[in-house]
Amino acid sequence: MKKVPQPHGKRLKPVKIYLDDLEEIIDCLKNTCQEIEIQSGENLLDDLDELPALNKEVLHDLRITGRKPYISVDMKPHQIWLYIAEDIPKSRGLFEKIKATLCRRRRLLAPLLHNSFLVGVSLSLTIWGLIIGLKMQSAFLVSLFGVFLLLCVFWGIYGFKDQTQQYTVIIPKYRIESPGFMKRNRDNIILAVISALIGALMTYILTYILR
Repeated sequence: MKKVPQPHGKRLKPVKIYLDDLEEIIDCLKNTCQEIEIQSGENLLDDLDELPALNKEVLHDLRITGRKPYISVDMKPHQIWLYIAEDIPKSRGLFEKIKATLCRRRRLLAPLLHNSFLVGVSLSLTIWGLIIGLKMQSAFLVSLFGVFLLLCVFWGIYGFKDQTQQYTVIIPKYRIESPGFMKRNRDNIILAVISALIGALMTYILTYILR
């Protein structure tokens, strides 16, 4: 009696990856699979060198397929589906290598950026602080919490847009060729501002309550 190999698949968190990472995935496939296919939207590519020819700074949809043995990496805006047709040692080893590459590039800060509950709490605290400033007739507090209010609105709009349109980010350039510091670290900068916002709000409100 022989056990029939079963398929195996796993949904992974969205990622932000560059051409370097895609080449790492392709190299893994070349070492094991006899055929490789790359597809972006309706475009079937011969190799990764054709990605820049799509004239897109950022992609959100890419499928890489290896055959003999069969494995597919289907990167969509809100999730990644990694799949092997037969769960045998050869395929499973390839599966784990590609999974490790993708997990290293997960957008770890995205859940905080997309946290609508936290946005709502920060917005409520900001409005409360604004009301306190108006009652105290403090131009400084009104100005301060007015700025915080704008930051909360920006956080909510940016987080919603990112979550609904650009959750998985595929940049068809090498990491060293990526945009400047500000654009490359945009999420981190926004989250730093958010953290400062929450910290300032909590400090002021606790001070106001306990004095």
